[in-house]
Amino acid sequence: MQVFSIFCSVKILYYYNNMSKEDYIVNKLIKKIQVLLTEPEFEELNHIILSKAMAEKQRPKSVSAFVRDLIQKEIKKNSETK
Repeated sequence: MQVFSIFCSVKILYYYNNMSKEDYIVNKLIKKIQVLLTEPEFEELNHIILSKAMAEKQRPKSVSAFVRDLIQKEIKKNSETK
């Protein structure tokens, strides 16, 4: 069985006083994580992404962007419950 690797950029944001947007972009820290999925899981994930895009009449997100959004929503949800 094939295993697919998905590299997702998870942005860890640091805000500095008086930092311009350009400085922030240059200095931002990006960590990459690896997610391993079976072929059926990967196909189902693609189906979910395409179905959502069609329902919203928008261009589909990349798998990486979709997974990043899921992670960010989970982080936000957990930080609100504390």
